[in-house]
Amino acid sequence: MRLKTEFVYLAVILDGFSRKVVGWSLERTLASRLALAASEQAIAARKPAPGLVHHSDRGVQYASEGYVAVLDRHWDDSEHEPARRILTTTPAAKGSRRL
Repeated sequence: MRLKTEFVYLAVILDGFSRKVVGWSLERTLASRLALAASEQAIAARKPAPGLVHHSDRGVQYASEGYVAVLDRHWDDSEHEPARRILTTTPAAKGSRRL
């Protein structure tokens, strides 16, 4: 987002069912902490049960160790193996930790 004197990045987490914003973060850089802060806010607000379904634009910040660790606490591996195969074969995910 371009502001009058600088450029900032906005990360938004939407609840796919209600379409409500449940987490957001604003930063001057596109570092992984941007996405991490938004996801932690969303998880704190909604307290999802295990089995969380997560979709992102697959930017590199979503493949960071910190972000993946947050998802691992809420991810049901048995239901998401096909998605895991897709996500771990993208160029951004190669060389990073498997989801």
